[in-house]
Amino acid sequence: TPALKPDNGSAAVGSNPPAGSGSDNPGLKLDPTSPEKPGSTVKQPPGKPPVKPPVRVTVNEKDPNALLRQGAAYERTNNWETARQLYEKLETIKGYAGIAQFQQAWVAFRTNDNQRAEDLAKKAISNTAGAWQFRSKTLYGDAMYGKGLYQRAKDVYLNLRGIAPTAKLKAELATKIKNCNKGLKLPNVNDGL
Repeated sequence: TPALKPDNGSAAVGSNPPAGSGSDNPGLKLDPTSPEKPGSTVKQPPGKPPVKPPVRVTVNEKDPNALLRQGAAYERTNNWETARQLYEKLETIKGYAGIAQFQQAWVAFRTNDNQRAEDLAKKAISNTAGAWQFRSKTLYGDAMYGKGLYQRAKDVYLNLRGIAPTAKLKAELATKIKNCNKGLKLPNVNDGL
């Protein structure tokens, strides 16, 4: 019996693979004159993060907690389009429209689509209460800031600072107000901070 040798993926030892299959396919080999090396990454231009193609999701579409968990998982991997699709499904569940709108606004903000973030945050403000409404208003201000509308963002942050439930949130809002002042070229304004 002949000794077994590595066969680079062919079906049987010593058999000839069909033409065009496996590593024998010249169309699959790297061009030696190409400047790109195997495993190298192509640099993306600054600005918007790369858009990842949507991935088919198998999640119970009637379970809002499952949709939120899965959406958060996609956010952690920067798969914004799939997360957005899940949050759109969440929006159709009774009682979750505001939370879903906030999450969609967050995705839009993270992908530098400040106009969409503003519109969705505005919807979320009217469809939420409590902490979700506070977060929606903050995100609305962040979208304004992202669009360069520093005075409008500052007004939102000043109003929120007066009702912020924790010292940590007040401090975060104070930092955002200072950044707005820098954007407005008002470095010595105190604003009660």
